[in-house]
Amino acid sequence: MKVVSSREILKNKLFSVVDEVAKDPDGFEIKRSIVRHPGSAVMMAVDEERRILLVRQFRLPANSYMWELPAGRLDPGETPLQAAQRELEEETGCAAKSWKELVSFYPSPGYVEEKMTIFV
Repeated sequence: MKVVSSREILKNKLFSVVDEVAKDPDGFEIKRSIVRHPGSAVMMAVDEERRILLVRQFRLPANSYMWELPAGRLDPGETPLQAAQRELEEETGCAAKSWKELVSFYPSPGYVEEKMTIFV
């Protein structure tokens, strides 16, 4: 597949949206609106008693408070580990003694290019 056109239709401080068209060698065409996102880091902070730290946050799209693992978006030039360390401190006031990357994946690869990295 080769991208043959790309047009930004929205940009804000968190993400942008582009309309793209791609074609394969046989001329088959795919049109998509894609959310461009810098990526995110998620922390599964576990204490000595094997308890997992959660944060409670209001999420406007769900119009509800939710319990979540601490997480956040990568800032420009930041590695996933740096973002994880920063977000854990910002959201909980805690710091971890050790860090291990568990997995990286794309949570919604059909329309969002966000790569999420989970640390323990």
